[in-house]
Amino acid sequence: MIGKIKALLDHHKDLKKQRLSLRLLSWVVICSSFFALLVSAFQLYTDYKRDVASIHSSMQFINDSYLKSLAANAYNMDIQQLDLQLQGMLKLQDIEYLEIIEKTESSNTILAQEGDPNSSKDIEREFTLNYFSTPIDTVQFSVLRVSASLEGVYHRLWDKAIIILSSNISKTFLASICIFFIFQFLLTRHLTSIARFAKQLNLANLGAPLALDRKSSDI
Repeated sequence: MIGKIKALLDHHKDLKKQRLSLRLLSWVVICSSFFALLVSAFQLYTDYKRDVASIHSSMQFINDSYLKSLAANAYNMDIQQLDLQLQGMLKLQDIEYLEIIEKTESSNTILAQEGDPNSSKDIEREFTLNYFSTPIDTVQFSVLRVSASLEGVYHRLWDKAIIILSSNISKTFLASICIFFIFQFLLTRHLTSIARFAKQLNLANLGAPLALDRKSSDI
């Protein structure tokens, strides 16, 4: 009978030890996952800002490299050259639609266009095409409208998020398992010994030494 009671008590202690280890594992997983999510969110936000900055850089590149020739071709009504130039600009990443509009007092006429006019126009910029007919006079007669979409940005971010989260989940799982086994084999049995020793303390054996169950492989 006494042996059964002792076995039940030992089994109860083992369950408490396992619950302690599982609680530690749970907290490690929760904390690691939280910090992994924070790092992932910061990395994705940084990538988003970089992609948006790249779109604005493309807009500035158009401004620096294309406007003068576009203005001259629009002034000369060279539609073929305008189409070729717009096709070249359309190859810039995330640029979805471009059009050159001739503005008059009575109406606006599209001289050339490339891309999908129904695409989402998340970022738009309008450039004035000025043609200098003389060193003094400036003729303003048309504008270049450039539209960029963030759909490509979101798609790339989604792909990156899957890779980053998968990587972080794997790292978190492996780190948690390692910590669990370290705690289980190096700490839990010592905590159990300390708890058992504290239970046996009384006025008659206050000077009894505490002996931990150490192995030669312990650090």
